[in-house]
Amino acid sequence: MKSREKSSTEKNPDFESLVNQLSSFSVKQRKKAIIALDRHWGEQASSFIADRMLNDSNSFIRELSIIVLSKNHTEQIVDYLLKVLENQQEEGKIRGRAIWALGKMDFTKAKKYTFQALNDPQAAVVYWAIWAITRPHFKKKPNKKLKQILLHSQKKELRKQAAWAMGILGDKRFSQTLLDVLNQKLHQKIQLSIIFAFRNIKDKQTIPAIRKFLNKDVNMFIRREAALALGTIIQQKNKRKSMSKDRIKREIEKTIEDLLYLSSEDDRYFVRRVCVEALGKIKEQRTVPKLIAFFSKERNQFVKAEILRSLGKLGDDRALSVLRKSQNSRYRIITQSAQEALDKITRVRT
Repeated sequence: MKSREKSSTEKNPDFESLVNQLSSFSVKQRKKAIIALDRHWGEQASSFIADRMLNDSNSFIRELSIIVLSKNHTEQIVDYLLKVLENQQEEGKIRGRAIWALGKMDFTKAKKYTFQALNDPQAAVVYWAIWAITRPHFKKKPNKKLKQILLHSQKKELRKQAAWAMGILGDKRFSQTLLDVLNQKLHQKIQLSIIFAFRNIKDKQTIPAIRKFLNKDVNMFIRREAALALGTIIQQKNKRKSMSKDRIKREIEKTIEDLLYLSSEDDRYFVRRVCVEALGKIKEQRTVPKLIAFFSKERNQFVKAEILRSLGKLGDDRALSVLRKSQNSRYRIITQSAQEALDKITRVRT
């Protein structure tokens, strides 16, 4: 009986005791109190948690309070968060977290201050403001400001974030700005974000610029992202069945050759795997014999499985023999991929 009573007390801790615990000298105890108040009392505890957010001496507690309060999308919470943002003496990471929370809330006031935060002197605030404006409830997009940050910011993290945001927004009007920046001497993180952006924007005019990164001398993660982007962009072009200009057609042909080369020769298995995946998206039938040859040569099971999946997408009868043999592999990933590919080819036939 006593154990039941104890369990009941733990499930519904005393509100006043938890509020008093917020004043504990122990950071650990204050943390426990905030989590318990949020779990058991929700919005009723907002004003007490907000007090910790604004006045606690420990930055971890202040940040935790913001995260907890951000679950409640009310105008009162917006007002609490604005007090953090307006405190210019506060740490950048805490003010940035406040913008992160404001960006989740679909209130006019919250959106107004999020837009203003794009001009904040603290990089952490701008970083999270860029993230926030990509959310669906921000109907108006500050395209000009994003371009300005990408072109002129002295902070590589902000330039990287601006490029990422352009990709999330997926507006082809960003393509030229991104191309201009890609021609500069850049930190690899910014290059990676720009190529990611191209993958989402899906503008075939960016193919030549991306193809330059299908080079074994380039950072392996950038090679991987370039292969992903090219597969996605060319796949999109093929779906629309639009006639490409001769220049773009030639670039696509060169891209296929580059992807075939890296599928076989790249020294990083995850780059080979993504190149094979890209070829499966592009669906160029002349790649079938080479993919079959790569399969017999390849030693990595993840790459072999991707080759089988790509052969299934290509839907060519020439792949049937290797697919059927692969059903007897001792590796589950190989047998599953072979069966999926065979099922795809069967569906295409019927």
